[in-house]
Amino acid sequence: MYIINESQEKIAVQYYAAHTGVDKKSAFAIIAHGLAGYKEEEMLQCIKNIFLKNGISVLMYDARFSLGDSDGPLENACFSHFIEDLNTIIQWAKTQSFYTNPFYLCGHSLGGGACLHYAINNPQDIAGIITLSAVYNGIFLKQSYMQNKPDFMREWQEKKYLNRIRSDNPQKYGKIAYTHLADACQYQLEKSADKITAPTLVVCGDADISSTIDHNMILKNAIGNNAKLTIIKSCGHTYKTQQNQTDLKASVEMFLKDF
Repeated sequence: MYIINESQEKIAVQYYAAHTGVDKKSAFAIIAHGLAGYKEEEMLQCIKNIFLKNGISVLMYDARFSLGDSDGPLENACFSHFIEDLNTIIQWAKTQSFYTNPFYLCGHSLGGGACLHYAINNPQDIAGIITLSAVYNGIFLKQSYMQNKPDFMREWQEKKYLNRIRSDNPQKYGKIAYTHLADACQYQLEKSADKITAPTLVVCGDADISSTIDHNMILKNAIGNNAKLTIIKSCGHTYKTQQNQTDLKASVEMFLKDF
C-alpha cells in the first residue's frame, strides 16, 4: 500500500494487526528503518514480531530516498527527510481506524533519531520508545567516523558518494551522499531529550562506530530515569548475526513486560 505526501511522492506502508485479547496501554507501534534501509530488514522484522506477540499492532514503512519501495533516489537521503517522513506517517495514521494514542515508536539509526525528534516535540503521543543504534547528533557521527575510519572519510569526501546495494535484492541500489552528514550536524537531540516522558529502551552494539556505546550512554542519561540502556555483545550497527537478533529480541521482550 502507498500513501501520498504533500509533494505527491509515494511512501510504501504495511500494517500488521495484532491478535486481540492482549491488554496493553497502547495497541499500536510504528517502526522506522535507517539510512539505506527498508522495512523488510531482519532486525526490524524481529521487533515487529515481538510487538505482535505482545498484542501491539504494527505499521512499517519505507522512507523516501531509501532502498525500499518509496519514491526518490538514495542520494537525497538525510536526517531532515527521515523526520519529515515519520511526521507524514504519523499524521496519516491518525486518520486510520487502527490508530490509538498514545502509541509506540521504534527506529534504527536515523530512523531512531526521527523517533526521538518526534517524541521530544510530542511527548503526549508516546507510550514507549525503542531506539536501535540511534543517530541523533550529526557532530557525534562525523567525529566518530573521523576517529575510527579516517581513510574511509577522506575517500567518501573526495568521491562525494558511497555505493550501496540492497543485500536481498541487487536491483535496489543507490548512493549515500557525503552531504547528508552536514544535514545531520544540524541536530543535537540530546540537548532536549529530557522532554521525552515515555519509557525508553536505548539499544546499541558494542562494535558500532556510527552509534557508539558512549553516544548511547549520553542519550540514556539525557533522557533520564525513564530510559534503560542495553548493549548487544559482538554487534555492529545492523544486528546481522542470529545471536545479535536473539539478544535484541530478549531485550525488547523484557522492556515490553513493564507495560
